[in-house]
This record gives sequence, C-alpha cells and structure tokens, in this order.
Amino acid sequence: MTPPTWTPLEEPAEARQARQQASGDKPNEAGFWNRDDLIYVGDLNWTQSPNFVGYEFITDIRRRGVSGFQYQYGLLGLGDHGEIAQTMICEVRDQEADSNGFDMLVGTEWQPGPLKAWLDTLSLEVQDVARTRYRALVNWVRGRL
Repeated sequence: MTPPTWTPLEEPAEARQARQQASGDKPNEAGFWNRDDLIYVGDLNWTQSPNFVGYEFITDIRRRGVSGFQYQYGLLGLGDHGEIAQTMICEVRDQEADSNGFDMLVGTEWQPGPLKAWLDTLSLEVQDVARTRYRALVNWVRGRL
C-alpha cells in the first residue's frame, strides 16, 4: 500500500489572524502561537462539522534518538463569532513500535494519536479521513529527518 502523502500549505490570512488573536486571548500560550517556526497544517474543514472552524499547526521537527521525531502540535478552534473557543497545544512524538503511529502528551501521559476520545465524536467515514490525514503528516515528518 502506498503511504498517504501530505505537503505543507501556505498559511491563509484567517489562520494568521486567529493565531494573533489567540496570543492576546491566551497570554499563557502566546509563546506557542507567536513562534517563527510554526508550520500550517491546514483547516479543520475535513471534519465535516459545519459548526466547527479551526486551524492546525506544528512546530519545526526535532530529532529524537536515532530515527525518531518530536514536535509541538497546536489546534485553534473558533466560535460562532470568530472568537477563540478552543485551543490545544501538546507534544507529539513517534511511536517506536509503529512507523505510522504517533503519541500525544496529554496532561502527564503519552497517549496514542489521534486521540480515541476525539475520534469517537466523528462519523466512521471522517474517522478514516482523520487516520489517513495524520498518517500522511507523520510520513512527511519522517521524511524531513
């Protein structure tokens, strides 16, 4: 099976504006949202949720061990009036046992990503889209090491 592919996207003005707003609304997260090395991953239209608008970002990738990786992931969710309704920032690392897998640091525990609790909120079709999308991102990250 051919691994899914992903390519970097140009950050649209709306996403840049949301990052600027998040750094003002969430001063404790401003260090992340103002980083120069953020890579725009895309919007969340693929979730097919008409009531959820948001954007995803990752930081530049750091090598972990011989062939592993680690980076920070950030999600911005906007409310009905364009306000910052939700943010999530977490560490992401590869899974040594699964070349297509990744773990997310949630609180103080590493959990397999994408998070099962979140996937369970999506339709089965969109769950498959999510898994394929993040597998493609992991493949792209590995290719940058």
